[in-house]
Amino acid sequence: MQRIEREVDTVTFVANSRRAGVKLPQVEFLSEVWLDFSGTLTIAMGAGSAVLTQQGGFGLIAQAQLVLNGYLKLGNISPFTLSGYMLSILNRIDRPGYVDRFTTPVLAGANTWSFHLRMPITATDTNMSGILFSGMPASQMTVFITWADIPQAVTLAGGATATLTGQVAIRTVTFQVADGEGFDIFSLHALSSQVDAIAAAGVKSIVLPPGNLYLRIIHAVRNNSLYLNGYATQLQFEVQRYADPITLSEDRALALQRWRYLTDLPVGTYVFDYFWPRTLRDAIDTGGLNDVQSKITVGAVVGVADVETAIEQYVSIERPKRAA
Repeated sequence: MQRIEREVDTVTFVANSRRAGVKLPQVEFLSEVWLDFSGTLTIAMGAGSAVLTQQGGFGLIAQAQLVLNGYLKLGNISPFTLSGYMLSILNRIDRPGYVDRFTTPVLAGANTWSFHLRMPITATDTNMSGILFSGMPASQMTVFITWADIPQAVTLAGGATATLTGQVAIRTVTFQVADGEGFDIFSLHALSSQVDAIAAAGVKSIVLPPGNLYLRIIHAVRNNSLYLNGYATQLQFEVQRYADPITLSEDRALALQRWRYLTDLPVGTYVFDYFWPRTLRDAIDTGGLNDVQSKITVGAVVGVADVETAIEQYVSIERPKRAA
């Protein structure tokens, strides 16, 4: 067995656009995809100012998506769709203590920018559940990048202006196997996201799709367009078949996160993590159910308030029946 890493192609930054997809080579077993951004942010400061937003450079990627066409006769599906910011949080959860080697200065003149994001196709580095066979006949795997714009990464004020040139390199990590070796490909490590507006103080219920094994639910909560701690006071995960929802105070949730991930996550981030032992021991089975909700108790709404939710699931694929 041999691990192979290669750069497949690049996707040029064009603000507020979904770029043509990068087709991945139809060879080997795919375990991860890296997005390596490099570019130049040029700021005409004048008497104004430039400050990174809370999302920083990660905010430039509105959506990173993997689309499978014809894979195992599943039709056209997307097992992976996350924003760049949410993907940066997931990377820190997957690798406790990890901080990306990013460079995003905001000085007058030309600023060299770079950052890196990992799309985990498999559940972990060692647990190869979810690995995809990119050499599957009559199938195609494609990565799509949807770009946001400079204001998602940098706040300009007082007449300051900025332009950005750059690109993201798409890199894959695959495994080549010898005759007689291989992986179980009848599962998907699925990641999806949704954004729900918060209209008023009280309990905000976030309806989640049932049907599979839940590994994690990650929330990023904003009020007045800012991520912050202290706005959410209680978090609950409610599943139809269980009598009592899982209930955490904000303090308890943040304490668990520091213990599990060795450091604090970005403010306003809350994780229901049923995969932290890196096994399916604690995973929540929602098969056959119709009521799965996450509930967040919040304070008064000021300006724009919302919650972005990433849903991480383990999806079993029906195996073909052997001929009699």
